[in-house]
Amino acid sequence: MPTPQKMLFGFVLTLVTVVLLTGMAFAASKGIRISVWWMILAIALITYAELAISMLGLLFAYEQAEPGTKSFVTALFLLTVFAGDTLGAFYANLYEHPLSPTQYFGLQIVLMAACTVIFAFVSRRFDRQTKLNDSSLSAAA
Repeated sequence: MPTPQKMLFGFVLTLVTVVLLTGMAFAASKGIRISVWWMILAIALITYAELAISMLGLLFAYEQAEPGTKSFVTALFLLTVFAGDTLGAFYANLYEHPLSPTQYFGLQIVLMAACTVIFAFVSRRFDRQTKLNDSSLSAAA
């Protein structure tokens, strides 16, 4: 499986985790007790998704970079991580005030679904490039 598809799996897994968290928040708002095992499951899923996105994304950025630009491309990748973490810190302040937990996680579903769809379109470009490169290498041989 190509790296962009593995990363897309990480995005989908993140979306599933956010849906799970939203369901837990909704159930808790109705007074239903939530088992800690649901939280453990969510943490396990988001950890695997983080590995699929961050580690493979860094590897993919490094592999796609031209030989003289590898450290620059790696720095740009890490800069996007910093920007995302900074936005996440501002977003986290919305939890419970002004948004309820259900609204907070519901908005995360919308954001994560949009990111997943965008990444799906972007990753297709790299899949096509990989296939073109593979066919040109086999034609040259």
